[in-house]
Amino acid sequence: MPKRLIIFKTESLSSPGWEDRLLSHTGALTSILAEHYDYSDKPLPKIGDRLRNFAQFKESTDPQFPATSTHVRWGDRFYS
Repeated sequence: MPKRLIIFKTESLSSPGWEDRLLSHTGALTSILAEHYDYSDKPLPKIGDRLRNFAQFKESTDPQFPATSTHVRWGDRFYS
């Protein structure tokens, strides 16, 4: 099965949420919203598809896997 890298980008650096796209090590602004590796045969995302948000809540963390996400939801940001 082929591996694909899907990069979600915004059309404009001044799009809503720009404050969250500042790179901490340089202070530069990026147009990249998210990057995902995909190993499936699903079709590529379309404009308007929502990005998924992953979170980790300490009280839900499995001690055997301390770095894993504990919750996921469809985000407010759209692929554009």
